[in-house]
Amino acid sequence: MGAGWFLGWIVGLGRCDRFTLLLEFAVRNVALVALIGVSVLKQPELVLFSAVFLLLELPIALTLVWAYARHQRRGAENTGRLWDQP
Repeated sequence: MGAGWFLGWIVGLGRCDRFTLLLEFAVRNVALVALIGVSVLKQPELVLFSAVFLLLELPIALTLVWAYARHQRRGAENTGRLWDQP
């Protein structure tokens, strides 16, 4: 998750875009583990690992989404804008 945020920061993306990359990196990596585990390594147990990892990661991601949305709503109340621009 941190890699997505950091990469977005390196290339100069705004906070909204960095947050999107943070969530996307986590989901994409889980899908890649499952795909490579089954198709290349012929180890279907990696799908189980991916599923368990996703279930553990999901509460963290949803908490981050909730906190970010709450932060954005508070900012919109003060500035009249819903989303922060870069």
